[in-house]
Amino acid sequence: VRIEAEMNTTFAVAIPVAFLLGLCISGVLIAARVALTETAPLGQQARVFAVQLTLTESLVALPLLLLGVGTTYAGARMTLAVLAAVLVFAFGLLELDRLRSRGAIRLPLPIPSSAHAPEVAGGK
Repeated sequence: VRIEAEMNTTFAVAIPVAFLLGLCISGVLIAARVALTETAPLGQQARVFAVQLTLTESLVALPLLLLGVGTTYAGARMTLAVLAAVLVFAFGLLELDRLRSRGAIRLPLPIPSSAHAPEVAGGK
């Protein structure tokens, strides 16, 4: 009996990417659970964890559903490319916000036109 196995290049890329994304999501969920454990009052922990679990499941299931539909219609390579573009864009936004809050990027603030509000005629 001769068994031959062949791996498509799409699987060679998709499997490590899926593993790394799962690892990242697990790390974020563990960090969120630790933060909730530290801040939630003892009498409310069950409710807090139930809400966190519900939100987590919905936020994880929706992207998986969209990626599955995208893979069906556009193919795995195009879906992974779109996912990579979305992740790079999100990372760029987060880094821009972090740099702006630290003062590394100075964005001009709007200058108020006047220090006082205009007075209404006939008002006190």
